[in-house]
Amino acid sequence: MNESSSTSRQLEGVVIAFDIDNTLLSPHPNAYRHTIDQYLSFHDIGLLPEEAYKAHEKIRAMGNALEAIGLPNSIHHRGTPETLALYLIGYASDKFMYEKFGLNLMERCLSLEWLNEVSELIRTGCEGDWHSRFTTYIEYRNRVKRPPATLVDPVRIIAESKLVQDWSATYADAERDNVEIIDFAPLMRKLQSLGANLVIITEGRYALQSEKLNRIGLAELFKNRILVTESAARPDGIEDIERIIANAIETGTQAEELLKDQRIRNAWGTKLLTDAWAGKSPAFFARCLHAIAARPAAPQQALSDSEATVNDEHWQTNPTRFVMVGDRYEKDIEPLIELLGPGGCTTIRLTQGRYGRLHPLGELEPHRRPTHTFEHWDALHAFLTTKLHSHDVPVIDVAPSVIHEKLIEQNGCSPKPYPMSIGSSLF
Repeated sequence: MNESSSTSRQLEGVVIAFDIDNTLLSPHPNAYRHTIDQYLSFHDIGLLPEEAYKAHEKIRAMGNALEAIGLPNSIHHRGTPETLALYLIGYASDKFMYEKFGLNLMERCLSLEWLNEVSELIRTGCEGDWHSRFTTYIEYRNRVKRPPATLVDPVRIIAESKLVQDWSATYADAERDNVEIIDFAPLMRKLQSLGANLVIITEGRYALQSEKLNRIGLAELFKNRILVTESAARPDGIEDIERIIANAIETGTQAEELLKDQRIRNAWGTKLLTDAWAGKSPAFFARCLHAIAARPAAPQQALSDSEATVNDEHWQTNPTRFVMVGDRYEKDIEPLIELLGPGGCTTIRLTQGRYGRLHPLGELEPHRRPTHTFEHWDALHAFLTTKLHSHDVPVIDVAPSVIHEKLIEQNGCSPKPYPMSIGSSLF
């Protein structure tokens, strides 16, 4: 093979994964402020601008609690009528609420207190040993079955109003207008021509991430290659597992008694594993790597297949050279270092986004640093197309564990393959 043909396939066998937000898509860091400013210029809700911004962030922080009672998660779905309605319920003046909606919400502060309590239960439910987490989960399930009427009913009334519907549309327009659109298609096609296998690895919901890729003209290029935390945390069969747990909780039996039932123990153990894949954790990245090795041309399908990501046989035939490109150290870089060890793969951090100032290089120990760091896309573009070669990217020749190591340590169990079925034996 001559030198030119060798160079033309310099990335043969390399998987390059990209994050979306602040990597391929660069939203204005204060886009929501512009929207709130615009709203406040038309409607005096009794808050100063800075108070309004802080209130908006508090609502966003309650996203998982909102999702638990059937409302859109404000972390993933910003500017929905329901989220904006809750914003007004929590923080607009009584005068505004009565004049605009005829609502006199004397107890509405209790709704926010309830949401904060549920948010805290969700957070603490991710900590501690599996027995205490089960107890917390029972309490959480019982709480979300009975949300206060002062919360849910007013949200629906306000969300359906023309005022909030119009504001929601304005919010969506402002978000789209405050995004820098870069044409990445030529770069992606160039990387493919060099032999790279391209994928998206990101947090959130598949539908939302697909819409973002469609907005920047990359949806078709990444078809069947979008790996999101939602798909990992909701593998085939998880509904059956959750139904077992929910039915057990309905009996009102104490947690310790329930966990004596091996069937419930197995179901709860499986749920803890899938919960560990709901964010950009080391276990989630392991699932993505298994999905890529199992079905290199369509890893998206493999991510939702519980069996495709526990079978190590594909690792024998498809050892992976992996590159991750992202902006957030704690989400795109650190989990891979924890999973594969320093130098286990190539990590590239782009620091031009809103999180670029966090975790500066000088504050990280040498073995905890990204392999490469770039401040701007121009330099990263040149590196990917001219400097990066497959022989520079380490081979991941040992299949990484998809089971959260802390979970194993806490329960003294060994990781086992687990077809997502009631009869699986995890503990």
